[in-house]
Amino acid sequence: MRQESLPGIILALQELGDCRSMSRNRLWREQSPKIQAMDKILRQFQARPLLRLLSPPLGDGFRLEWQRIEGDDLELQAVLRAVRLTQEGQIASLKKCANPDCKLWLFARFGHQRFCSESCKENFHQSNEADKKRRREWARENYKTRKILDSGSKVAATFKRKKNAK
Repeated sequence: MRQESLPGIILALQELGDCRSMSRNRLWREQSPKIQAMDKILRQFQARPLLRLLSPPLGDGFRLEWQRIEGDDLELQAVLRAVRLTQEGQIASLKKCANPDCKLWLFARFGHQRFCSESCKENFHQSNEADKKRRREWARENYKTRKILDSGSKVAATFKRKKNAK
């Protein structure tokens, strides 16, 4: 059996999308092939349930955990969390950092969040060719504008009025 990596499992779960609002018939009709493919992938994880007693700061009683029979238990926990996020409709918030030099994943608190950290975002924008081009064009335009405004001529006054009118 082919072993799927955790990123592959997350991407497959994201393809399912948010199924919470779908009726059972619609879910079966539209998502059945994807669910069956996911089941095939998840079969590689064989686990047994364990009851863990909670320590006093966490509360009384116990909690149910799953322990992998063979392989890495940490990977199983990550897959279970990803499945839980899918059930809650939040799997789309789990993203790979948009910086190609970064290998990290993030849980995006906002839909537009693309980077794992501010420094990773800055590194991306400093090395991205499209951003470099945009900054060069801005600098060139800014230089021309400053030169006109610093000249103090009638052209500069007209330019200021046009710019303020926008």
